[in-house]
Amino acid sequence: MLRKKIFLNSFSSIILLVLNFFVKIYLSYYYTPQELTSFATLADILMTAGFVQAGLKDALVRHSSKTDQAEELVPLYSLGFAIFLLVTVPFVLRAVTQTGLSQLLLNLDVSLSLFMGWYLILTTKMYLSYLLLSSTKNTFIAFQELIERVVYLALFFGIIFMARAKCPISYMAYATIAASLVSLLITLQQSVELFQNVTWASFRALVHRRQEIVTFLKHSGIASLEYVAASTLLYGTSFVLFMNYPQKQLADFQVVARPIYTAAISTFSYPVFRFAFPEFSRLVREKSFSLIISYEKKAQKLLILMLIAIAIACALLVKPFIARIFPPIYEQSYKATIVLMLGLPFVIYTAFLFAVIKSTASFFYSLYVRLFGALILGVSILGFHAIGFDQDFQIPLAILLSTVSMCVLSKVFSQKALNALVANHFETTVR
Repeated sequence: MLRKKIFLNSFSSIILLVLNFFVKIYLSYYYTPQELTSFATLADILMTAGFVQAGLKDALVRHSSKTDQAEELVPLYSLGFAIFLLVTVPFVLRAVTQTGLSQLLLNLDVSLSLFMGWYLILTTKMYLSYLLLSSTKNTFIAFQELIERVVYLALFFGIIFMARAKCPISYMAYATIAASLVSLLITLQQSVELFQNVTWASFRALVHRRQEIVTFLKHSGIASLEYVAASTLLYGTSFVLFMNYPQKQLADFQVVARPIYTAAISTFSYPVFRFAFPEFSRLVREKSFSLIISYEKKAQKLLILMLIAIAIACALLVKPFIARIFPPIYEQSYKATIVLMLGLPFVIYTAFLFAVIKSTASFFYSLYVRLFGALILGVSILGFHAIGFDQDFQIPLAILLSTVSMCVLSKVFSQKALNALVANHFETTVR
C-alpha cells in the first residue's frame, strides 16, 4: 500500500514536472530575467511563510496516527491555523512593504491587496490539504497540484492566445492566483465530510483537553521552527542573492537551477515523507520496529545507487540539456544545477530519516538537524564570500554542504530515537 501511494504520487509529480518545465522554458524566452526573478522571489516569500504551517501538519499526522481519530482534531487544527495566520500575515506585510522587496511588486505591477489575497488562498489550501492528508481520506495531493497547473496553463496561455501578443508579466501572477483559487475550491469540496462531523460542542470540548492542546501546540511549534529553518535552504538563499549578488547569478539560480532542483525534490523526496511518516507512526504504535529498520537498510542502498546515477547524468547531460532548451543568457546556470542535483540523494534519504524521527515523536531532533543545516549554510556562504570563491558556485555549494551535513546528523538522531524506543519496549515487556 505504501509503495502504491508513493508510486501514484510520484507519477503524478512527473507529469507536473513536465508541465512546469514547459512553462519555465516558455517564460525564459519571452520575459526578462528581472521580471522572472521578481515573480519567483515574491513566490518565495509566500512559500517561506507557508512553510510555518507545515509544522501544524506534522503534529496533526503524528496525533492522528497515534489515536486513529482525525475528525476530533479538526477544531484543534483550526485553532492552530488561526494562530498561524495571526503570526504570519504581519510578517509577510512587513517583509514586502518595509524592505527592498517592495520593488518586486512594482516590477510585476501587482497590488499589495492582490498579493495578500494570493497568500490567504495559498495558506487556506495548504490548511485543508494537510487536514485531508492526516485523515487519510485523500492522500493524492500531487493530483491536486497537477489540476492546479493545468488550470494555470489554460488561463495564462488562453489570455495570450486571445491577446495574440506577449502579455505583461502581471498576467502570470493573475493566472497563478486564479489557478490557486480553483485548487482551493476542489480541496474545500473534498473537506466537506470532515467538517460535517464537527459541531460547536467539539470546539467547546477543547477546554477540557488542555493537555492534548499543549502537546499538539508544542509539537506544532517545534516542527514549524524546523520548517522555517528548512525554508532558508531553498527560499532564503533567494533573498541573499537578491540583496548581495549580481542579477546574473540571481537569474541563473531562480529561473533554471533551483526550479530543476525543487522539481526533482517534489518528484522524489516529498512523496517519501508524505507517506512514510504516517506509515512509520502506525508501525511505532504497533511496536513493529523491525520493519522500520528493514525499510531503512533498503533506503541506504537506494541512496548509493541514486548518487552514482545522478553523478553520471550530471556529468553527461546537464550542460547540453540547458544549452539546448534555455536561452543563451542562462547557459552558465549548468554549474549551479550540477552542484544542487548532487545533493538530491541526500535530500531523499534525509526525508526518509525525518519520517522515522517524527514517528517516534522526537520533534526536537528534526529541529536540531534543520538548525544545524541552516548554520552550515550561513557559515559556508560567508566563508566562500570572504575568500572570493567563484560566485557561480557560492550558493549552490553552500546548499550542498548543508544538505550532506543534515543527512549525516539525521542518521545519528534517527538511530538514537529508534534505539530508545526499542529499549523502552524491551523493559516494558520484561516487567
